[in-house]
Parts: sequence; structure tokens; C-alpha cells
Amino acid sequence: MKNLIFFLFVTKFIIKLILLFLSYLTDTRSEILEKVFVYFTEEDFQNGLIYHRAGFGVSVILFLLKELGFLWLVFSGWFLKLEKYLYKFANNKKVVHEIFFFSVLVILQFLVFLPFNYYFGYVLEHEFEFSNMSLGFWFWTELKSLFLEFLFIVPSSILILWVIEKFPKFWFWITPLGGLIIGLFMTILYPVLILPMFYEVKPIEEGNLKKSILELSNKAGVEFSEINVILESEYSKHTNAFFTGFGERKKIYLYDTLIQNHSEKEILSVLAHEIGHWKYDHNLYGIFLEFISSLVLFWILFKFYIVLQRSQIFIFESFASNLVVLVFLYQLLNYFLNPIDSFISRKMELSADKFAIEVTNDPNSFIESEIKMAKDNKSLLNPHPWVSFFYGSHPTTLERIQLAEEYKKQSVPNVN
Repeated sequence: MKNLIFFLFVTKFIIKLILLFLSYLTDTRSEILEKVFVYFTEEDFQNGLIYHRAGFGVSVILFLLKELGFLWLVFSGWFLKLEKYLYKFANNKKVVHEIFFFSVLVILQFLVFLPFNYYFGYVLEHEFEFSNMSLGFWFWTELKSLFLEFLFIVPSSILILWVIEKFPKFWFWITPLGGLIIGLFMTILYPVLILPMFYEVKPIEEGNLKKSILELSNKAGVEFSEINVILESEYSKHTNAFFTGFGERKKIYLYDTLIQNHSEKEILSVLAHEIGHWKYDHNLYGIFLEFISSLVLFWILFKFYIVLQRSQIFIFESFASNLVVLVFLYQLLNYFLNPIDSFISRKMELSADKFAIEVTNDPNSFIESEIKMAKDNKSLLNPHPWVSFFYGSHPTTLERIQLAEEYKKQSVPNVN
């Protein structure tokens, strides 16, 4: 069993390292570059390439720290030592001790990765003129993220430990079921509790844009309760839009940067894509598929856990440390599902793209919105195909544009 775990870890490590360098190299095939320059200038291409490659050396250091550092912590028994040290502050009360243990882990993780978050989230974003945040505002945002991690990680970790202890033969399916329920609740609670913690949100102004959005939603057969604008410009110049909620409580959220930088037709094209996700219930399918994959992985973990306890490969003297081991194994196994998850996600995105093009019957605006968003976000225009295969949750910009071009060829008389 120990050899199998090390084999999986080494395999994962090598794959991630190779993909990291392939990501830097990008796709340099002449046929890809020729297609890029049909829609983009050399300056657009270089902007995306430079932004993508920025901080590559720091990315390598971060990769090594995450992979090798976590491996060492798990196998060295450091977590057990930390637990024993914290026991004296908990007065031998199990729940209090677990609160201390997971709280310390959350804080340590925050402190270890804070310099990297500062470099990628503040320094580089300012260097490329994306971020509008002051240093104090950025740090305050990081503290709010830390607070949310406390609210989620500490109670959920204690709950999982309780489930494993009380239901030793059934925890492998109870835990994923709990994750499914939490996922559904978070979809509802996110716009109500979490989003307002980070963004100022206001209803969309009355006018032509709101009227056009309502007409589009009626045409698509999707109803929603609110159209809101997120003041992303206080944070950055990135653009986006999304839906959230279920049933009649669905809500549209537009970044104000999207409204500022795009024409009305382009905005409608972006929104039609999001409507397509809801039309095809992609959000629910995604949550359900995550539940199925978690169920499979937890069953495998259940089998691993029994063998590991018997063989004493890891230190199982302390119950809370067991959860850390399980997290390590879960992340290890889950990594190999990345290509499947990415494939399904890309299929959903393409179907939403197709819906957007068809419902608006405006492939030209779809293409223009893709070009403009790629420019605005300094997107990489030629990602390496193996990186896209393994990690790509969305089709490439060229693939999305090609979809619209194919639609134009098939319905020339109807194109706006």
C-alpha cells in the first residue's frame, strides 16, 4: 500500500511538473498562430503571453512547496506533534482540541501562502494594470477570505470527524451526501451572505439594456428575480457575468466593467451564454457529478483507510490527524479525475455557447465579445493542448470563435 501511495504521488508530481512547463511553452504550431492572427494583433498575442508567463519562477516554487511540503508534513508526523502540543490548552476536551487544531492549520496555511497571494494577487495585478485596490484594501479582502475559511473548514472538519467516529462503516457515503447538501445550500446562500462581503451590488439601472435582457430571457424561456450589477471596478478591470440561484429565485449578476467595455449586443451574447447554463441545468448537473465522483473517491478512501490503519503506514494515534491524511489521499486520487472533469465542463461550456449563438442569432456579436474579453483580460490565445486537455474547464478562445464561424456558414441568410 505504501508503494502504491508513493507511486501515485510521484506520478501526479511528474504530470503536474510537465504540464507546468508545457503551460509556459504554449502551443507554437503554425496553424494555431495563423488562426490567432485572423482575429488578434501581434500586440494582443504578446500581451496575453507576457501576462500568462509572469511570475513563472515563483509558480514553480509554489508548486514545490505545496506538493513536497504537504507530503513531508503528512509522513513526518508533524500533525501529531502539533495535536499533542495543543492538548494542554484544551483541558482534554475533544471538541475544543479539534477547534484549536484546525484553527491553527487554517492560520498557518494563510500565513504560508500570503506572500504568494500578495505577489500574484497584488503585485502582478498592479504591474499589468488590472487591480484598482490599495494595499490595505487588498489585505482586508484577504482577511475576509480567512474568516470564511474559518467558518467553513473548522466546523466541517469537526463534523466529518464525528461522522467517521459515529458511523465507521458508512462515512464514505454520508460525507459526500453532506457535501451535496452543502453545495446546494451554498448556491442559494452565496449571493445573500458571501457576495455582499466582498462586493457592492446594486440593481441594474432602468433603460435599454435592462429591457433587452428581459426580452432575451423571455425568448430563452428562463425567468429570474433580479438583475444586479457588481462594482468590480473597485477591485479590477476584469470582466464577467454569472447567474445564481434556483427556480424563480435565479439572479443575474453583471460586472460593471462588462457594461462599461462592451456594446449592448456583446453583453447580451455573454448573458445568453449564462442563460444557456441554466436552460440546460448545468449547475445542477455539475453538483450531482461532483457528488458521484466524491462518492467513488470516498469509497476508495474507505478501503485505503482500513488497510493503512492495519499496516500503520501513517501515524493513527490521533483522530484529527487522520483527517489530514484523508485529505492528502483525497487530493491525490482526485487529481487523476481532472481530465474527465475538464472534458465535461468544456462540453457544458460549448453547449451554452451554442445556445447563446442560436437564441440571439448573432454570431458576429458573440465573436466580438470573445475577442474583446480576451483582450481586456489579456487571455492566453495559444494554450498548450495537453494543458487544455488536463486543466481546461473552458474551450479556448479560438474554439469558441470557430463555433460561431461554423454557425455563420450554416445559416448565412439569417445572420445579423
